[in-house]
Amino acid sequence: MSRPAPAIRVRGVRKVFATGGRELVALDGIDLEVAEGELVCLLGPSGCGKSTLLNAIAGFAPPTAGEIVAAGRPVAAPGPDRAMVFQEYALFPWMTVERNVAFGLELAGRPRAEVKERVAALLAKLHLDGFEDRFPKDLSGGMRQRVAIARVLAIDPPMLLMDEPFGALDALTRRNLQDELLRIWAEYRKTIVFVTHGIEESLYLADRVVVMTYRPGRVKRIVPVTLPRPRDPASPEFNALKREVSARDDEVVKVFDHFKPGVSEFAALLPVSLAARLQAWDRRRVARGLEPWALPLKIGSHTVSGALALRLMASLKGQRRRGQRFAAEQALIERWLAAVERAAGQDWSLAFEIAACGRLIKGYGSTNERGKENLLHVIDHLAFGRGTPAARAAAVRAARQAALADDAGVALDRTLLAHGAPARPVREQVLRFFKRRPAG
Repeated sequence: MSRPAPAIRVRGVRKVFATGGRELVALDGIDLEVAEGELVCLLGPSGCGKSTLLNAIAGFAPPTAGEIVAAGRPVAAPGPDRAMVFQEYALFPWMTVERNVAFGLELAGRPRAEVKERVAALLAKLHLDGFEDRFPKDLSGGMRQRVAIARVLAIDPPMLLMDEPFGALDALTRRNLQDELLRIWAEYRKTIVFVTHGIEESLYLADRVVVMTYRPGRVKRIVPVTLPRPRDPASPEFNALKREVSARDDEVVKVFDHFKPGVSEFAALLPVSLAARLQAWDRRRVARGLEPWALPLKIGSHTVSGALALRLMASLKGQRRRGQRFAAEQALIERWLAAVERAAGQDWSLAFEIAACGRLIKGYGSTNERGKENLLHVIDHLAFGRGTPAARAAAVRAARQAALADDAGVALDRTLLAHGAPARPVREQVLRFFKRRPAG
């Protein structure tokens, strides 16, 4: 079954501002996908480009390079499918609350009776009934922001873009509006991209937190937040996530970069059906808040349990040929060789470049898996697409060189887009962190 298209897709986005004869790089190499109905927070320090990225998604300030697609269409200008909520409320001071909320509907030419009914329902939902005839100057900051949210909900956009909407509010009002937003999101299932510089706010609201670096803004890491709602900021699990989000680069490690065999290693030794059942069992464990299952090698191979775990893994090596990973690797080799054979019938240079793409499979763990995916992506989208065989050979060579030069994949995605192929799908990276011991 094909994967559903994301509501928002950002690929290789770069934004440069020219100031005083100099160039200021605000965003560089931003890759991000937001699923339909997902609530994603952009988190980072002031000046990291969070609002710049949000404005680019909104269509207010197109990127210097790269591509943004919303609802399946390239973003070139603002559109009714993307509604913005600003920190400054952006209400018309000469209009009453009712007229402010009705403005978008009236502009769209909706019937008066429909407008009145829709506005009344939204004001009641956001606890603003009784304030219909008040002006913005008569309202508190929290009430003004409720009016701003009601105004964008009135036009019923599928996507809400929120630029630190609660940043100027006191702590109690901010928490009330956060709960209000979650209630609205649960009812309407809008796709929401929410900009904040507050770690606690991002973890309280989001399905995923996109942590950005200081200028130039890049995606530092993406942290999935699987805690059930409503979330308790005082819970140990919440605070563990706070430490993970705020961890420095030298405190972050990839869990699969140290050898602690778990479900994925055992699944590789099993037939496909048994492997799928074992992996589903482990996913259910994680959904309940447990750690992924793994053998106790982290205790130390010199301990009894560690030694037994190593012996168990060694005794299973003969099972490898019967396992799903071996079958998957054989299938990949066959696809690769079939592509080389097919290309040889068209142009020898194309066949040579596809054969040379075997160099993409290197290393171990995540690097090895990503290399396999890169090889198949190049074969599927570049090797036999449009253009002459010589042109396709040049495209395959450029993609291979880009992938080998940049393990992060940014150069490869740019090369793919430059040759008319789709960029690789974004993959979430599971991260864990630890505090390094002081040297000495």
